[in-house]
Amino acid sequence: MPGNVTFPVSDNRNLKTVVTRTEIRGSFMKLISIALAILIGLTQTGAILADDGKSELRAAVESLIGDQLSDDAISETQTPGLYVVFIRGAVYHAILRDGVLLVGEAFDLEKGISLNDEITNRSVSQAALRLSERDMIVFPAAEPKRYVVVFTDIDCQYCRRFHQEVPALTAAGLEVRYAAFPRSGVGTSSYDKYVTVWCSEDPLQAMTQAKSGIVLAPQNCTNPVAEQYQVGVDGGVRGTPTLVFDDGTVIGGYVPAEQLLERIGLSSS
Repeated sequence: MPGNVTFPVSDNRNLKTVVTRTEIRGSFMKLISIALAILIGLTQTGAILADDGKSELRAAVESLIGDQLSDDAISETQTPGLYVVFIRGAVYHAILRDGVLLVGEAFDLEKGISLNDEITNRSVSQAALRLSERDMIVFPAAEPKRYVVVFTDIDCQYCRRFHQEVPALTAAGLEVRYAAFPRSGVGTSSYDKYVTVWCSEDPLQAMTQAKSGIVLAPQNCTNPVAEQYQVGVDGGVRGTPTLVFDDGTVIGGYVPAEQLLERIGLSSS
């Protein structure tokens, strides 16, 4: 098999992208999103022919990543020859034609949105619904109006900045429900810190202390930390904080409290 893989964009345009097989395996999430956006536009003019089908696409992707896809990892789209592929919790779009595989990010050129992000956000929102409130660390609002599930990491700096503003959020009526997402994975230091917080006699106080940099005495108990983390991974959570609101809206990353409350229709006063 050749060391380089070439992805031609169109027969009548002198455009192509070449990546090494090593780069594909190691940096799969960064592959040629702009080229794929061009291809989606060309499909509507007939520039792309019908692909070889889902089974051939599955075989091609599996050979590329060196791993097997789940049974439901590939689904059709409304664009002929374009498929959605879930790989290790991440969303990609793929086209296979005449032995050439193109994988990356797809854009709706009319709406100006990433179709990958749209699907990922829907998946993350559904993942949050699978979590039980009783297993989360909940900072209640005095007068609850809305709630947000926050996939969080004790050591994440932006998670710590978010936590500093939890009092302002709860004062405005937004209940904050923390779900565990130690980015370094199960069995790591960040994971152990979250277990300690969850198993503490007062998890709310422990969360505030841990996110202030205070080192707590290790504790252990039966806990949902690993399960919550896996739900997040499977659902497509890629970083922290990831916020999932009660209406399904997903916001990735830190947003200052005043701006956040304005975006969701709550007053900070």
